[in-house]
Amino acid sequence: YFISKKKHSEGISYYSQLINWVASYFRLIYFLLSPFKTYKLFWIEILFSLVVSNFLFYLMHKYQKLSIDHEKNYFDYRIIVLASVTLGFLSNLEKYSLNEFRFGFFAIRVAGTLECLSTLPQIRLMRKEKFVNFQIGFGLLMMVFARFIRVGFWVSFFTYFRDRSGYWMLVITDVIHVILLMDFAYYFVKYRNTQMIPYD
Repeated sequence: YFISKKKHSEGISYYSQLINWVASYFRLIYFLLSPFKTYKLFWIEILFSLVVSNFLFYLMHKYQKLSIDHEKNYFDYRIIVLASVTLGFLSNLEKYSLNEFRFGFFAIRVAGTLECLSTLPQIRLMRKEKFVNFQIGFGLLMMVFARFIRVGFWVSFFTYFRDRSGYWMLVITDVIHVILLMDFAYYFVKYRNTQMIPYD
């Protein structure tokens, strides 16, 4: 909405959106291999998520930044994707056996790690520009809230999955995700009545 209205993508990290776009397809793989595919509500959610993700990535290409200072690939997105896939693969080897490998769990762990690490380019861009537009900031605040809720979701399964390494990877990535954006959440709440949130 922000990009469509303002006709530019200033303040939004291209590389963060690229990584999140990749993560959305790993979530799709998980969905197709999970029992959730039998529920209509989950179909609505996953399809809506893909439409929004693809449309956002399209807008990122259509409306470039206003400034001539192009964002650099400081946290190389290729390394982030490779690291996420590697960690997802290793954490999915329960009992260190390929016979225990489950592609659905692998996909959701990769998606969670990608979502977590995708915040790094956005945080660097915000620290460089020192201000964040209110609408962009609100989206990031909702992301913190969503991850906080998801941590609670994982905790509710502690008794069932506490002995599995892959479970802890899901918990840790979401906790790190919250921690990375916690200081921004503080600034957003503190300066919530302004259009530009200071972030330095």
